[in-house]
Amino acid sequence: MAEVKLIDVVKRYADGTEAVSRVNLTIRNEEFMVLVGPSGCGKSTTLRMVAGLEDISAGDLYIGERRVNDVPPKDRDIAMVFQNYALYPHMTVRENMAFGLKLRGFSKQDIRQRVEEAARIVGLETLLERRPKALSGGQRQRVALGRAIVRRPAVFLFDEPLSNLDAELRVRMRTEIARLHRQLSATMLYVTHDQTEAMTMGDRIAVLSGGVLQQVDTPLQLYHHPVNKFVAGFIGSPSMNFVEGTLERHEGLRFVAQTGDWSLPLRDAEAERVAHYLGKPLTLGFRPEDVRYADDATATLRTRADVVEPLGSETYLYFTLAGQPLVARIPGASVPQTGETLLLDIRPHRLYFFDTTTGIAL
Repeated sequence: MAEVKLIDVVKRYADGTEAVSRVNLTIRNEEFMVLVGPSGCGKSTTLRMVAGLEDISAGDLYIGERRVNDVPPKDRDIAMVFQNYALYPHMTVRENMAFGLKLRGFSKQDIRQRVEEAARIVGLETLLERRPKALSGGQRQRVALGRAIVRRPAVFLFDEPLSNLDAELRVRMRTEIARLHRQLSATMLYVTHDQTEAMTMGDRIAVLSGGVLQQVDTPLQLYHHPVNKFVAGFIGSPSMNFVEGTLERHEGLRFVAQTGDWSLPLRDAEAERVAHYLGKPLTLGFRPEDVRYADDATATLRTRADVVEPLGSETYLYFTLAGQPLVARIPGASVPQTGETLLLDIRPHRLYFFDTTTGIAL
């Protein structure tokens, strides 16, 4: 296995569009790195540059100690698993998994040994003589994984491999790929737009927006310590709530919503952190799980339930505050009625503040 290093990597098209802007990223040896972001953020383009399927406009790409900018894909010692599986319909599972090895001149004995070993790893031993049309979506994805495993590459690349599967199968395959990573001790780079996949699978996550790398960190660090409003809003489901406003001094420091119809007193710890923004535009953020029921004495907001989504163990409660549609994630034991008036509170030690102009976290 090998380390992958991108140094000031740029992808610029002929019309001047810059899809990837000076990305600096190191995928450590045997690490599972996830590239995540919305559609058009540059994550698949970045992966394709690592694979050699896209030319690099500027910067350097290393796999191990070797600079591979101009190395053909077949010589980069990588294996790629695509979104659409890319299986040959006229070949059996065995033949699909063996095809790349045949092209590289491996002996029949080596091919048989590698294919059978990979089939055991991905649970396809009894399906080796079937053709793709006789397989389920999950089984086809396992064939694509097995075809990559037989290569024994330095780096595995995954381009949204689960997006064509149904919800239940996606959960199962997430577990399978994570188990595969542990079993192979492999270096893996995985692209997805699904932040749940990113959070549950990655050793570290690289968040991109508009071709710019926003933050690289472990899942929990990204969740609890986002560097800006974009990362805070993208990581987490449901996403973080935001209310724009300013700080005012009235019996201590208070956050006052832009609409002027709601304010939140700040504790000394939070007030000290943001006091230098007094009178400046500021965005308050809080996660849905940090909203809780309160009584008349402790409530910091009074609102009505716009939409209620009971999920059993928890309930999503949608409401409006300061003109903003927001959401709370509350225990499922008590389910309010739509239109019911609610008294709520926000955990004061779980408040986030962002510069409204730059989006930078304070």
